[in-house]
Amino acid sequence: MHASHRTLAAAIAALLGLAATPAGAASFVYEGRLDDRGAPASGRYDIRLTPYPHDSRGSTLAAPMVFEDVDVRDGRFRLDFDLPLAGADGAWLELGVRDAGAAHDFASIPGRAKATAAPLVGACWSTTGDAGINPATNFIGSTDNQPFIVRSSNVERGRFDANGLRVNGPTFQPQIEFAVRANTLSQYSNILLEAGGMQNQRSGILISAGDGADGQNNHALYIDQYQDEGQQPPSQTRRMELASDGAGRFAGTGLVASGGNAVALGGTANTASGSHAGALAGINNTASGFWSTVPGGGSNCAGGDFSFAGGQRAKVRVGNAVGAPGVGCAGVPSSGTLAGDVGTFVWADTQSADFVSTGPDQFNVRAAGGVNLHQSTSLSFGSRTRQMVNLWGPTAYGIGVQADTLYMRSNNFYAWYQGGVHADAALTPGAGGNLMMALTPGPGITTPTGYVRATLFSSVSDRNVKTGFSAIDPLDVLGKVLALPLSRWSYRSATDQWHIGPMAQDFFAAFGLGGDDKTISTVDADGVALAAIQGLNAKLERENAALRGELAALRTELRALAQDRAR
Repeated sequence: MHASHRTLAAAIAALLGLAATPAGAASFVYEGRLDDRGAPASGRYDIRLTPYPHDSRGSTLAAPMVFEDVDVRDGRFRLDFDLPLAGADGAWLELGVRDAGAAHDFASIPGRAKATAAPLVGACWSTTGDAGINPATNFIGSTDNQPFIVRSSNVERGRFDANGLRVNGPTFQPQIEFAVRANTLSQYSNILLEAGGMQNQRSGILISAGDGADGQNNHALYIDQYQDEGQQPPSQTRRMELASDGAGRFAGTGLVASGGNAVALGGTANTASGSHAGALAGINNTASGFWSTVPGGGSNCAGGDFSFAGGQRAKVRVGNAVGAPGVGCAGVPSSGTLAGDVGTFVWADTQSADFVSTGPDQFNVRAAGGVNLHQSTSLSFGSRTRQMVNLWGPTAYGIGVQADTLYMRSNNFYAWYQGGVHADAALTPGAGGNLMMALTPGPGITTPTGYVRATLFSSVSDRNVKTGFSAIDPLDVLGKVLALPLSRWSYRSATDQWHIGPMAQDFFAAFGLGGDDKTISTVDADGVALAAIQGLNAKLERENAALRGELAALRTELRALAQDRAR
């Protein structure tokens, strides 16, 4: 492209001298930037330099210098030359450019750029960078014990001293400090973000990276709340810790994350000592099982691998090979296994008592206010026959499924109540309640109420389930039935309904049947009725036999009388 369409941007604020020069002359390095229609140029060009003593006037100091076939890459180029400055400290350069080897004249670049003599290599630095430097000898800074200071508007903005780099804002404004200093735990590389303050009073956030606290070589990253008011040592409160093994703790006090890839996040005195464990909030919680979790609450212990504990004083029994107990798992019983009660979930309400798991793979909830399930929720216990619900004790009271059978299990009685409240005494409906029906292995119901309706009731009367057989006298039973007081009466719970029958006390006194004098079993009432019928039948048969004998005798006498008359 034609050179007249190019512009040259001099992007150098300082020029580097390449060598010492003889009197009256100086060597220069000129670094510039060439743009082609606003974009960095790339290619080979001829460049002309014309030196002047001033930025806009005066005659040339020397004849124009032409540099042929200059390599320009990404818009940047470099020229080395000497100038007869004759004691002057610099010169102004006017530049022209054309395509390499072109026949047309140079296109002038508006404006002049200043070139300054430099007596030694490395005495000045180019704002676009330098090449060929030796880091052992070429640097910016001080070689004595004085700080290296950076200013703007003649105000100190940054300082490199024995402690590192400190970048300052105006008085009482935020500051940033990059330092290597000793803190209260060990030696770290630090970044101090200061909020400013009075003289000798420094506060802010201290970001530290080092070999770890208390001799632990974990190359951790720490963030502390920092305050230095001249006290020794300065005040530091640990807010975050990230170790090279993946453990971390954040935003709390007294946190410990000692398990590999474990995290203690927030709260107070929380410990994540199991590998990949998490103690996430709350107070005095410990997740010591591997892959265990405590989401919050207080004094909880997730002591088994893959366990969960939440609420207050929820405890998963610990194992013999889990992490340190911390505060939450201190004194928690051991499961006697290496991994504790693995896979166990424990949730505890606000009661001031430990709620401790009893085995692996449990789901334990203590909720004095009750457990509420949404109305659309249904429960499923799978398709394996077993006792699915244990209501109290291991298996003594519960509900289960056998082959083709749904059963309810009780250690003694079954009862159906109407109304009332819970009472611990057996067969007691509680205040305001009524016992509607009860099933017992023997006597004991004293005040039954309620009704049972069915098409058929069958009492077990198999000879094979009976024993202690003895004969009875049906006539004796009949006599007792005839003597048994009968009356019309109603139950106190249903005074509008009337019945006829004996009292249990009279029935028991007459026959001694059943377990007490408060109830009359239907099997006993039926048996007494049948015996009385047999007795009545026997009595009638006996009386009929006597009457038949008397009738036969009368018939004999009548036949005799009839024969006498016939004579």
